[in-house]
Amino acid sequence: MDKDSKNLIGCLAGIIVLIMIPLIAILQGWVLTVLWGWFIVPTFRAPELSIAVAIGLTLIVAMFKDIDIKNTEKSSEDRLVEAIATVLIPFVVLFLGWIVQLFM
Repeated sequence: MDKDSKNLIGCLAGIIVLIMIPLIAILQGWVLTVLWGWFIVPTFRAPELSIAVAIGLTLIVAMFKDIDIKNTEKSSEDRLVEAIATVLIPFVVLFLGWIVQLFM
């Protein structure tokens, strides 16, 4: 692959990441509102969360996550796996929460 192709792929990857960040935040906020409604509202008689508040909470928590910026030599396969995991983890958590709430 020549240098121009690598630069184009890198630019497209950057654009995709910039698009995915707000979409992932919205997805995580939605999952939090659902889980909050299943577990926190009935248990503690807390108010429902709006998606905007839930997105804000997930962004606050994400701010304190440990990010490994030292390892810049990740392969494209590793980056793809991380991207897929970032999208799938909220659905897995929601599915597990759904199973647990069936026993409540």
